[in-house]
Amino acid sequence: MRSFWPALLLLLAAAKPAPAPVHTSDFATEAAVREWLASRPAAAAAPAPEGFSQADREGLKDSVSSARLPLRDLPGLSPDPFDVCRTLERCWPLPTSFHVDSRPLVSDAVAALLRPWIALGKARGWKFSFGPAAAAPALLTARLDGLPRTSLTIASAPARTGGFDVWLEAAEGAPELFENERVAAVGPRY
Repeated sequence: MRSFWPALLLLLAAAKPAPAPVHTSDFATEAAVREWLASRPAAAAAPAPEGFSQADREGLKDSVSSARLPLRDLPGLSPDPFDVCRTLERCWPLPTSFHVDSRPLVSDAVAALLRPWIALGKARGWKFSFGPAAAAPALLTARLDGLPRTSLTIASAPARTGGFDVWLEAAEGAPELFENERVAAVGPRY
């Protein structure tokens, strides 16, 4: 008589549900955003405001480096601060701003701010589009076809302490709207 257990194990293994799909951003769209920004250097070339002197900046760096928290936990000091929302399922909280040290990093910050919205559009089957913003400090305006009343504006300006601030500007209630649409696309967070 053959053993009943190996057959049962095979049956249970075959009945195992398929893994849930992972909803990622569209890297081609992120690359298109970066290329578009690179073709418009004036968009990120706002003049630096008068602010702290070089000595003041060095003092700030010294005070940050003597902090007791691990440096990777401080804003802007993680090994890859733009490695956010690589999947829609793990995208919370929604990033709404970044600080970067140099102008070339502005496009990476913009792509990181748009990544969750690109992934949301891909998961919901909506077209993502972007173009020039109306006026500085805004860099670009983006839209998702499924959210016709929502326009996302990304802005950037030099910071008084050096570097550039990049933020999601014109999207009132964006975190709540994003979370509601994210839940509709992939289900609630665990």
